Amino acid sequence: MWGASAAAAFYRREALLAAGGFPEHFGAYFEDVDLSFRLRGLGDEIVYDPASVVWHRVSGSYGRTPSRRTLERQSCNEERVFWRNVRGRQLVKCLPRHAAVLAGKALRRWQEGTLLPWLMGRVRAFAG
Repeated sequence: MWGASAAAAFYRREALLAAGGFPEHFGAYFEDVDLSFRLRGLGDEIVYDPASVVWHRVSGSYGRTPSRRTLERQSCNEERVFWRNVRGRQLVKCLPRHAAVLAGKALRRWQEGTLLPWLMGRVRAFAG
């Protein structure tokens, strides 16, 4: 297993502290992915237990139809995760795939009518 969803994960306190915890400036969305990158970078193992059962109320905090602000935050944080964690040779290797994924997501967002908030989130990722 590569990473864990924070809605269904338990973390060892020592590992969480060593990795720096969840990035508070992310708020919600993709903070668990960012943490998984850092935990793996420290050599920690992420274990999946197929016998576990987790009940997660999807969209319980932000609603079924995400607001423009929520869409921007999701997009911003997703882009932040890539640029915070993919470096050096790995960046050179992953950049073409990242560009292709972005193109596909942009097309999907255009079709959904949510391209502008998605783009604004990507811009915000680089603006600070």
